[in-house]
Amino acid sequence: MKYFFGIICPSFLLVYLLTFKISFLFITIYLSFCFYLRIFRNKDILFYSPTPKVLEILQKSQLQNFSFKAHFFLPTTFLQTLCSSFDARRLSLQKAIELKAIQFRVPEAETSLDFVYFPWEDPNAEMTKKCLMIIPGLTGSIKDAYIRELCNEALNKDFRPIVLNSRWLAQPVKLPKRGPINFIEDVNKTVNYITEKFKVKQMYGIGISYGSNMLCKYLGTVGRNSDIFKGAVSIGNPFNMYQNARLINRFWNFLLCRILQKALIARKKLFTKTKKASFQFVEVEEALKVTNFMEFDEYFTRRILGFQSLEEYYKRFSCIYDLKNIKVPLLCLQSKDDPISHYAVTPFHESKKNDNLIFYTTEAGGHIGWIEGFFKLKVFYPKPCIQFLSSL
Repeated sequence: MKYFFGIICPSFLLVYLLTFKISFLFITIYLSFCFYLRIFRNKDILFYSPTPKVLEILQKSQLQNFSFKAHFFLPTTFLQTLCSSFDARRLSLQKAIELKAIQFRVPEAETSLDFVYFPWEDPNAEMTKKCLMIIPGLTGSIKDAYIRELCNEALNKDFRPIVLNSRWLAQPVKLPKRGPINFIEDVNKTVNYITEKFKVKQMYGIGISYGSNMLCKYLGTVGRNSDIFKGAVSIGNPFNMYQNARLINRFWNFLLCRILQKALIARKKLFTKTKKASFQFVEVEEALKVTNFMEFDEYFTRRILGFQSLEEYYKRFSCIYDLKNIKVPLLCLQSKDDPISHYAVTPFHESKKNDNLIFYTTEAGGHIGWIEGFFKLKVFYPKPCIQFLSSL
């Protein structure tokens, strides 16, 4: 008993006090760090050519009045990016409206569309709202919180959001009858389908991450001569995929690879059974073994898209070379601490060549994160993006 009270008990007490002091020290340091970033990382910058057209758009959209301040307890790149996949409203116990969607298949492109509406709306009524086509990231869909946030804000501003699920994400997945997959041509056929089926006269677009690259590529190539689009927004765009891929660190590289592999596993049988010549060189098994997303793209992505090499895929599929051809107002929202779509390759100089381009950068936000607030979490970018489109 003396041994217990004389040695063991004091030892446990000492360990407890030391642990408490160390924990308290770490908590103090972290809160101080959060406070520092909250105060000093809230500088938003706009890059544009000060032409009369651009100045009028900025005046109407009031983009200068928006300012992103990262959530006090989520100030870092890692936490912001991690929370991008969470539903901010549910995390902060806010009442969220459950949106509904009707899905349409686009036979010409084998893509699918989620026609989003409020529960009290009649989905069969003639569409009188402005059409907003949303192209998610690599594996994004209406199920993701960041897409629902955009749809909710769009509906509140009298837009009709239609979420495009690429051929790769539509169910069931169908490969082209001839040749490799052409994502940009699929977007073109989908736009034509929307305009014909819903009698749309004015359309707007929002692309997120990989989807923003596709949207800008479309607007600068096959869609540049069309007058159906009135404006667009690019969010977290990689722009130059060739340079960007080499800047992503090992952690995010590995995570991206795992996300792509998870999507491929669900569609593995499609490529093992196909006898189409265009997909005979796809190495599915090798793509599922690698731990680097560039190797995944080498064994799988660039082959299903018909490119001869990884370098050719990254250079020819990047939208950076087509920005000069975009003929509608385009807002590009980027974060300086984005670990996937790097700020270093953002082509701000293109705004001098094309006055349709407006770049909006924030100090923080991670990759498609932009979680702000203090006690209640909310996503920053839906409001400025939708307000920009509304001003057009």
